[in-house]
Amino acid sequence: MTHIETGQQSNPRYRFPMPIAIGFMLFALIIGILRLMEFSDIYPYNPFIGKLYPLHAPVMIIGFIALLIIFERLMGLGISIPIKPGKYWLAIPILILGVMGYIYGVITSNNSIIVASGVMMSIAVIIFILLLIRLRALGLEDISLAFMILSSFSLLTSIALTTFYTPKSYIGSAVLLLSFPVLFILGERYELSKLILGLTKRRILKISFYIMLLSLSLLVAYTFYYIDKLLIIMGSLGYFSSVLIFYLAERPNIKNLRRSEAKLQNYLAVHLQAAYHWLLGGIALLLLYSVLKPTPYLYDAAIHSISVGFIGTMLIGHGPLILSSLMGKIVRQEKLNFVPFYLLTLGNGIRVFGDLIKPIYIEISILIGYSGILILLAFIAFIINIRRL
Repeated sequence: MTHIETGQQSNPRYRFPMPIAIGFMLFALIIGILRLMEFSDIYPYNPFIGKLYPLHAPVMIIGFIALLIIFERLMGLGISIPIKPGKYWLAIPILILGVMGYIYGVITSNNSIIVASGVMMSIAVIIFILLLIRLRALGLEDISLAFMILSSFSLLTSIALTTFYTPKSYIGSAVLLLSFPVLFILGERYELSKLILGLTKRRILKISFYIMLLSLSLLVAYTFYYIDKLLIIMGSLGYFSSVLIFYLAERPNIKNLRRSEAKLQNYLAVHLQAAYHWLLGGIALLLLYSVLKPTPYLYDAAIHSISVGFIGTMLIGHGPLILSSLMGKIVRQEKLNFVPFYLLTLGNGIRVFGDLIKPIYIEISILIGYSGILILLAFIAFIINIRRL
Protein backbone atom coordinates (compact mmCIF):
# COMPACT_ATOMS: atom_id res chain seq x y z
CA MET A 1 0.00 0.00 0.00
CA THR A 2 1.50 3.28 -1.03
CA HIS A 3 1.61 6.43 1.03
CA ILE A 4 -0.71 9.14 -0.18
CA GLU A 5 0.19 12.71 -0.81
CA THR A 6 -1.74 14.95 1.56
CA GLY A 7 -2.69 17.43 -1.14
CA GLN A 8 -4.12 14.74 -3.37
CA GLN A 9 -5.78 12.95 -0.47
CA SER A 10 -7.66 16.04 0.68
CA ASN A 11 -8.66 17.24 -2.78
CA PRO A 12 -11.98 15.67 -3.90
CA ARG A 13 -11.10 16.02 -7.59
CA TYR A 14 -8.43 13.35 -7.16
CA ARG A 15 -11.02 10.91 -5.81
CA PHE A 16 -13.46 10.99 -8.76
CA PRO A 17 -12.40 7.54 -10.06
CA MET A 18 -13.66 5.86 -6.88
CA PRO A 19 -17.43 6.12 -7.49
CA ILE A 20 -16.93 5.35 -11.18
CA ALA A 21 -14.96 2.18 -10.34
CA ILE A 22 -17.62 1.09 -7.84
CA GLY A 23 -20.31 1.80 -10.45
CA PHE A 24 -18.51 -0.44 -12.97
CA MET A 25 -18.18 -3.14 -10.29
CA LEU A 26 -21.90 -3.13 -9.44
CA PHE A 27 -22.83 -3.08 -13.15
CA ALA A 28 -20.60 -6.10 -13.88
CA LEU A 29 -21.77 -7.94 -10.77
CA ILE A 30 -25.46 -7.51 -11.60
CA ILE A 31 -24.85 -8.73 -15.17
CA GLY A 32 -23.11 -11.81 -13.78
CA ILE A 33 -25.96 -12.50 -11.37
CA LEU A 34 -28.61 -12.17 -14.10
CA ARG A 35 -26.64 -14.47 -16.40
CA LEU A 36 -26.23 -17.06 -13.66
CA MET A 37 -29.95 -16.94 -12.80
CA GLU A 38 -30.91 -17.30 -16.46
CA PHE A 39 -28.54 -20.25 -16.98
CA SER A 40 -30.07 -21.84 -13.86
CA ASP A 41 -33.59 -21.48 -15.35
CA ILE A 42 -34.70 -19.08 -12.63
CA TYR A 43 -35.94 -16.52 -15.12
CA PRO A 44 -36.42 -16.60 -18.93
CA TYR A 45 -33.91 -15.28 -21.44
CA ASN A 46 -34.16 -11.57 -22.24
CA PRO A 47 -32.56 -10.53 -25.59
CA PHE A 48 -31.36 -7.14 -24.34
CA ILE A 49 -29.95 -8.50 -21.06
CA GLY A 50 -28.36 -11.33 -23.04
CA LYS A 51 -26.36 -8.79 -25.07
CA LEU A 52 -24.80 -7.57 -21.83
CA TYR A 53 -23.44 -10.95 -20.71
CA PRO A 54 -20.05 -10.61 -22.50
CA LEU A 55 -19.47 -7.39 -20.51
CA HIS A 56 -19.33 -9.14 -17.14
CA ALA A 57 -15.65 -10.12 -16.93
CA PRO A 58 -14.02 -7.24 -18.92
CA VAL A 59 -15.93 -4.51 -17.05
CA MET A 60 -15.19 -6.11 -13.68
CA ILE A 61 -11.45 -6.55 -14.36
CA ILE A 62 -10.73 -3.48 -16.52
CA GLY A 63 -13.41 -1.04 -15.41
CA PHE A 64 -13.26 -1.80 -11.69
CA ILE A 65 -10.02 -3.53 -10.69
CA ALA A 66 -7.63 -1.95 -13.23
CA LEU A 67 -9.08 1.51 -12.62
CA LEU A 68 -8.77 1.04 -8.85
CA ILE A 69 -5.18 -0.26 -9.09
CA ILE A 70 -3.99 2.52 -11.40
CA PHE A 71 -5.69 5.13 -9.20
CA GLU A 72 -4.10 3.71 -6.04
CA ARG A 73 -0.63 3.75 -7.60
CA LEU A 74 -1.00 7.29 -8.91
CA MET A 75 -2.10 8.57 -5.50
CA GLY A 76 1.23 7.37 -4.08
CA LEU A 77 3.33 9.54 -6.40
CA GLY A 78 4.85 12.82 -5.25
CA ILE A 79 5.96 12.31 -1.65
CA SER A 80 7.06 8.74 -0.89
CA ILE A 81 7.95 8.19 -4.55
CA PRO A 82 9.99 10.95 -6.27
CA ILE A 83 7.91 11.11 -9.44
CA LYS A 84 5.35 13.78 -10.26
CA PRO A 85 2.03 12.22 -11.32
CA GLY A 86 1.52 14.73 -14.17
CA LYS A 87 1.02 12.97 -17.50
CA TYR A 88 0.42 9.58 -15.88
CA TRP A 89 -2.97 10.81 -14.68
CA LEU A 90 -4.08 10.68 -18.33
CA ALA A 91 -4.39 6.91 -17.91
CA ILE A 92 -7.46 7.39 -15.68
CA PRO A 93 -9.84 9.33 -18.02
CA ILE A 94 -8.60 7.38 -21.06
CA LEU A 95 -9.35 4.07 -19.33
CA ILE A 96 -12.79 5.24 -18.15
CA LEU A 97 -13.74 6.45 -21.64
CA GLY A 98 -12.40 3.22 -23.14
CA VAL A 99 -14.53 1.04 -20.84
CA MET A 100 -17.62 3.18 -21.44
CA GLY A 101 -17.00 2.99 -25.20
CA TYR A 102 -16.63 -0.77 -24.98
CA ILE A 103 -19.94 -1.08 -23.13
CA TYR A 104 -21.66 1.06 -25.76
CA GLY A 105 -20.03 -0.85 -28.61
CA VAL A 106 -21.17 -4.22 -27.26
CA ILE A 107 -24.73 -3.00 -26.62
CA THR A 108 -25.01 -1.51 -30.13
CA SER A 109 -23.02 -4.34 -31.79
CA ASN A 110 -20.71 -1.72 -33.31
CA ASN A 111 -17.33 -3.34 -34.00
CA SER A 112 -15.69 -0.04 -34.92
CA ILE A 113 -16.50 1.41 -31.49
CA ILE A 114 -15.34 -1.80 -29.80
CA VAL A 115 -11.98 -1.60 -31.60
CA ALA A 116 -11.64 2.14 -30.83
CA SER A 117 -12.40 1.47 -27.17
CA GLY A 118 -9.78 -1.29 -27.20
CA VAL A 119 -7.21 1.19 -28.50
CA MET A 120 -8.09 3.64 -25.71
CA MET A 121 -7.90 0.98 -22.98
CA SER A 122 -4.58 -0.22 -24.41
CA ILE A 123 -3.14 3.33 -24.36
CA ALA A 124 -4.16 3.70 -20.70
CA VAL A 125 -2.48 0.40 -19.77
CA ILE A 126 0.67 1.32 -21.74
CA ILE A 127 0.89 4.62 -19.82
CA PHE A 128 0.62 2.62 -16.60
CA ILE A 129 3.30 0.15 -17.74
CA LEU A 130 5.63 3.08 -18.53
CA LEU A 131 5.07 4.35 -14.98
CA LEU A 132 5.89 0.94 -13.49
CA ILE A 133 9.02 0.65 -15.66
CA ARG A 134 10.12 4.10 -14.50
CA LEU A 135 9.58 3.09 -10.88
CA ARG A 136 11.67 -0.03 -11.42
CA ALA A 137 14.41 2.10 -12.97
CA LEU A 138 14.56 3.97 -9.66
CA GLY A 139 15.38 0.68 -7.94
CA LEU A 140 12.07 0.43 -6.07
CA GLU A 141 10.82 -3.04 -5.01
CA ASP A 142 12.40 -5.02 -7.83
CA ILE A 143 10.40 -8.29 -7.52
CA SER A 144 7.08 -6.66 -6.66
CA LEU A 145 7.33 -4.35 -9.68
CA ALA A 146 8.34 -7.31 -11.88
CA PHE A 147 5.07 -9.05 -10.92
CA MET A 148 3.12 -5.82 -11.50
CA ILE A 149 4.67 -5.20 -14.93
CA LEU A 150 4.02 -8.80 -15.97
CA SER A 151 0.42 -8.49 -14.77
CA SER A 152 -0.05 -5.32 -16.83
CA PHE A 153 1.27 -7.00 -19.99
CA SER A 154 -1.21 -9.79 -19.30
CA LEU A 155 -3.97 -7.16 -19.15
CA LEU A 156 -2.75 -5.59 -22.40
CA THR A 157 -2.91 -9.01 -24.09
CA SER A 158 -6.41 -9.57 -22.70
CA ILE A 159 -7.64 -6.25 -24.09
CA ALA A 160 -6.38 -7.32 -27.53
CA LEU A 161 -8.20 -10.64 -27.17
CA THR A 162 -11.37 -8.85 -26.06
CA THR A 163 -11.51 -6.16 -28.71
CA PHE A 164 -9.21 -6.98 -31.68
CA TYR A 165 -8.65 -10.70 -31.94
CA THR A 166 -10.78 -13.82 -31.47
CA PRO A 167 -8.88 -16.19 -29.17
CA LYS A 168 -8.30 -19.78 -30.18
CA SER A 169 -8.81 -20.83 -26.54
CA TYR A 170 -11.32 -19.13 -24.24
CA ILE A 171 -9.93 -20.78 -21.10
CA GLY A 172 -6.51 -19.29 -21.92
CA SER A 173 -8.10 -15.90 -22.57
CA ALA A 174 -9.96 -16.01 -19.24
CA VAL A 175 -6.80 -16.93 -17.30
CA LEU A 176 -4.83 -14.11 -18.93
CA LEU A 177 -7.53 -11.60 -17.98
CA LEU A 178 -7.61 -12.86 -14.38
CA SER A 179 -3.80 -12.87 -14.24
CA PHE A 180 -3.78 -9.08 -14.14
CA PRO A 181 -5.30 -8.77 -10.65
CA VAL A 182 -3.79 -12.06 -9.45
CA LEU A 183 -0.19 -11.11 -10.27
CA PHE A 184 -0.63 -7.50 -9.22
CA ILE A 185 -1.93 -8.63 -5.83
CA LEU A 186 1.05 -10.97 -5.47
CA GLY A 187 3.32 -8.03 -6.29
CA GLU A 188 1.65 -5.93 -3.62
CA ARG A 189 1.92 -8.77 -1.10
CA TYR A 190 5.68 -8.89 -1.75
CA GLU A 191 5.84 -5.12 -1.38
CA LEU A 192 4.10 -5.29 2.00
CA SER A 193 6.04 -8.29 3.32
CA LYS A 194 9.54 -7.88 1.89
CA LEU A 195 11.07 -6.53 5.11
CA ILE A 196 10.16 -9.67 7.06
CA LEU A 197 10.69 -12.25 4.30
CA GLY A 198 14.46 -12.44 4.59
CA LEU A 199 17.05 -12.69 1.82
CA THR A 200 16.57 -16.43 1.16
CA LYS A 201 12.80 -16.15 0.71
CA ARG A 202 13.19 -13.08 -1.49
CA ARG A 203 15.49 -15.13 -3.76
CA ILE A 204 12.94 -17.95 -3.79
CA LEU A 205 10.22 -15.50 -4.80
CA LYS A 206 12.41 -14.36 -7.67
CA ILE A 207 12.33 -17.98 -8.89
CA SER A 208 8.53 -17.89 -8.44
CA PHE A 209 8.40 -14.87 -10.76
CA TYR A 210 10.41 -16.58 -13.53
CA ILE A 211 8.21 -19.67 -13.31
CA MET A 212 5.16 -17.42 -13.66
CA LEU A 213 6.74 -15.62 -16.63
CA LEU A 214 7.27 -18.95 -18.38
CA SER A 215 3.77 -20.15 -17.50
CA LEU A 216 2.10 -17.03 -18.93
CA SER A 217 4.21 -17.34 -22.09
CA LEU A 218 2.87 -20.88 -22.59
CA LEU A 219 -0.70 -19.71 -21.95
CA VAL A 220 -0.33 -16.86 -24.45
CA ALA A 221 0.98 -19.27 -27.11
CA TYR A 222 -1.91 -21.66 -26.41
CA THR A 223 -4.51 -18.86 -26.47
CA PHE A 224 -3.35 -17.35 -29.75
CA TYR A 225 -2.33 -20.46 -31.67
CA TYR A 226 -3.91 -23.50 -29.92
CA ILE A 227 -0.80 -25.47 -30.90
CA ASP A 228 -0.91 -28.33 -28.41
CA LYS A 229 -2.91 -29.11 -25.28
CA LEU A 230 0.40 -29.77 -23.54
CA LEU A 231 0.96 -25.98 -23.50
CA ILE A 232 -1.99 -25.27 -21.21
CA ILE A 233 -1.17 -28.29 -19.04
CA MET A 234 2.42 -27.11 -18.55
CA GLY A 235 1.28 -23.50 -18.19
CA SER A 236 -1.27 -24.44 -15.49
CA LEU A 237 1.27 -26.61 -13.68
CA GLY A 238 3.82 -23.79 -13.71
CA TYR A 239 1.18 -21.30 -12.53
CA PHE A 240 0.29 -23.59 -9.62
CA SER A 241 3.97 -24.07 -8.70
CA SER A 242 4.66 -20.33 -8.76
CA VAL A 243 1.69 -19.49 -6.52
CA LEU A 244 2.47 -22.38 -4.15
CA ILE A 245 6.05 -21.11 -3.73
CA PHE A 246 4.71 -17.63 -3.05
CA TYR A 247 2.19 -18.90 -0.50
CA LEU A 248 4.72 -21.06 1.35
CA ALA A 249 7.09 -18.08 1.57
CA GLU A 250 4.37 -15.88 3.04
CA ARG A 251 2.75 -18.48 5.27
CA PRO A 252 4.86 -17.67 8.38
CA ASN A 253 3.88 -14.02 8.00
CA ILE A 254 0.19 -14.99 7.90
CA LYS A 255 0.64 -17.03 11.09
CA ASN A 256 2.24 -14.03 12.80
CA LEU A 257 -0.66 -11.84 11.76
CA ARG A 258 -3.09 -14.37 13.27
CA ARG A 259 -1.24 -14.20 16.60
CA SER A 260 -1.35 -10.40 16.70
CA GLU A 261 -3.65 -8.68 19.20
CA ALA A 262 -4.48 -5.97 16.65
CA LYS A 263 -7.89 -6.60 15.08
CA LEU A 264 -6.77 -5.30 11.67
CA GLN A 265 -3.90 -7.82 11.55
CA ASN A 266 -6.24 -10.71 12.41
CA TYR A 267 -8.77 -9.48 9.87
CA LEU A 268 -6.11 -9.44 7.15
CA ALA A 269 -4.70 -12.87 8.11
CA VAL A 270 -8.09 -14.60 7.82
CA HIS A 271 -8.63 -13.14 4.34
CA LEU A 272 -5.09 -13.97 3.19
CA GLN A 273 -5.34 -17.61 4.28
CA ALA A 274 -8.71 -18.11 2.59
CA ALA A 275 -7.67 -16.25 -0.57
CA TYR A 276 -4.54 -18.34 -1.16
CA HIS A 277 -6.53 -21.55 -0.67
CA TRP A 278 -9.10 -20.39 -3.24
CA LEU A 279 -6.34 -19.52 -5.70
CA LEU A 280 -4.48 -22.81 -5.36
CA GLY A 281 -7.76 -24.72 -5.57
CA GLY A 282 -8.81 -22.78 -8.66
CA ILE A 283 -5.52 -23.44 -10.47
CA ALA A 284 -5.74 -27.14 -9.52
CA LEU A 285 -9.23 -27.24 -11.07
CA LEU A 286 -7.84 -25.48 -14.14
CA LEU A 287 -5.18 -28.19 -14.40
CA LEU A 288 -7.89 -30.88 -14.15
CA TYR A 289 -9.87 -29.07 -16.85
CA SER A 290 -6.77 -29.16 -19.05
CA VAL A 291 -6.05 -32.85 -18.47
CA LEU A 292 -9.57 -34.31 -18.35
CA LYS A 293 -12.39 -34.00 -20.84
CA PRO A 294 -13.36 -30.28 -20.58
CA THR A 295 -16.78 -29.51 -19.09
CA PRO A 296 -18.43 -26.10 -18.53
CA TYR A 297 -18.96 -26.99 -14.87
CA LEU A 298 -15.27 -27.56 -14.20
CA TYR A 299 -14.44 -24.38 -16.15
CA ASP A 300 -16.87 -22.28 -14.07
CA ALA A 301 -15.61 -23.78 -10.81
CA ALA A 302 -11.98 -23.01 -11.72
CA ILE A 303 -12.64 -19.46 -12.92
CA HIS A 304 -14.79 -18.49 -9.92
CA SER A 305 -12.35 -20.01 -7.43
CA ILE A 306 -9.76 -17.61 -8.81
CA SER A 307 -11.93 -14.56 -9.53
CA VAL A 308 -14.39 -14.41 -6.65
CA GLY A 309 -12.47 -16.65 -4.25
CA PHE A 310 -8.97 -15.18 -4.51
CA ILE A 311 -9.45 -11.74 -6.04
CA GLY A 312 -12.71 -10.97 -4.22
CA THR A 313 -11.38 -12.12 -0.85
CA MET A 314 -8.14 -10.15 -1.29
CA LEU A 315 -10.08 -7.01 -2.20
CA ILE A 316 -12.28 -7.33 0.87
CA GLY A 317 -9.26 -8.12 3.04
CA HIS A 318 -7.09 -5.21 1.89
CA GLY A 319 -10.00 -2.88 1.16
CA PRO A 320 -10.15 -1.19 4.58
CA LEU A 321 -6.50 -0.16 4.17
CA ILE A 322 -6.57 0.80 0.51
CA LEU A 323 -9.98 2.43 0.14
CA SER A 324 -9.93 4.26 3.46
CA SER A 325 -6.55 5.73 2.52
CA LEU A 326 -7.75 6.71 -0.94
CA MET A 327 -10.74 8.44 0.65
CA GLY A 328 -8.55 10.15 3.24
CA LYS A 329 -9.80 8.17 6.25
CA ILE A 330 -8.09 6.43 9.17
CA VAL A 331 -9.08 2.80 9.75
CA ARG A 332 -11.02 2.41 12.99
CA GLN A 333 -10.27 -1.19 13.79
CA GLU A 334 -13.15 -1.61 16.22
CA LYS A 335 -15.56 -1.10 13.30
CA LEU A 336 -14.18 -4.01 11.28
CA ASN A 337 -16.38 -7.09 10.91
CA PHE A 338 -16.34 -10.31 8.92
CA VAL A 339 -19.86 -10.11 7.45
CA PRO A 340 -18.62 -9.44 3.86
CA PHE A 341 -16.11 -12.31 4.18
CA TYR A 342 -18.73 -14.79 5.39
CA LEU A 343 -21.22 -13.80 2.65
CA LEU A 344 -18.57 -13.97 -0.07
CA THR A 345 -17.21 -17.33 1.11
CA LEU A 346 -20.70 -18.84 1.42
CA GLY A 347 -21.85 -17.53 -1.95
CA ASN A 348 -18.73 -18.61 -3.81
CA GLY A 349 -18.63 -21.93 -1.96
CA ILE A 350 -22.14 -22.71 -3.20
CA ARG A 351 -21.14 -21.70 -6.73
CA VAL A 352 -17.86 -23.62 -6.93
CA PHE A 353 -18.82 -26.80 -5.08
CA GLY A 354 -22.25 -26.71 -6.70
CA ASP A 355 -20.62 -26.66 -10.14
CA LEU A 356 -18.45 -29.63 -9.18
CA ILE A 357 -21.41 -31.82 -8.15
CA LYS A 358 -23.82 -30.49 -10.78
CA PRO A 359 -23.10 -33.32 -13.29
CA ILE A 360 -24.40 -35.87 -10.77
CA TYR A 361 -27.00 -33.68 -9.00
CA ILE A 362 -28.58 -31.29 -11.49
CA GLU A 363 -31.16 -30.09 -8.94
CA ILE A 364 -28.47 -27.96 -7.30
CA SER A 365 -28.71 -25.57 -10.28
CA ILE A 366 -31.39 -23.51 -8.51
CA LEU A 367 -29.21 -23.02 -5.43
CA ILE A 368 -26.26 -22.07 -7.64
CA GLY A 369 -28.46 -19.57 -9.46
CA TYR A 370 -29.22 -17.69 -6.24
CA SER A 371 -25.62 -17.79 -4.96
CA GLY A 372 -24.78 -14.64 -6.92
CA ILE A 373 -27.11 -12.66 -4.66
CA LEU A 374 -24.88 -13.53 -1.70
CA ILE A 375 -21.87 -12.18 -3.62
CA LEU A 376 -23.74 -8.94 -4.30
CA LEU A 377 -24.71 -8.67 -0.62
CA ALA A 378 -21.08 -9.29 0.34
CA PHE A 379 -19.87 -6.30 -1.71
CA ILE A 380 -22.72 -4.10 -0.48
CA ALA A 381 -21.78 -5.03 3.11
CA PHE A 382 -18.15 -4.29 2.24
CA ILE A 383 -19.00 -0.81 0.92
CA ILE A 384 -21.05 -0.13 4.08
CA ASN A 385 -18.08 -1.28 6.16
CA ILE A 386 -15.75 1.12 4.38
CA ARG A 387 -18.13 4.04 4.92
CA ARG A 388 -18.30 3.19 8.64
CA LEU A 389 -14.54 3.11 9.12
